[in-house]
Amino acid sequence: MNNQNEQLPTVINSGTINIDNIQITVHTLDNGQRVIDENSMRIFLNWLGGDNNEQ
Repeated sequence: MNNQNEQLPTVINSGTINIDNIQITVHTLDNGQRVIDENSMRIFLNWLGGDNNEQ
């Protein structure tokens, strides 16, 4: 079980990374961790799989 005093990290900054012809949104959390936006991850995985029409 989760401790009730434990808080989820929050986004303190966001930016984009350009790879080929797609933009990937990356968020920096207050604990220093960087995470990729869910929609950006889907687009990137489709791009890796060769389905470039899914943008």
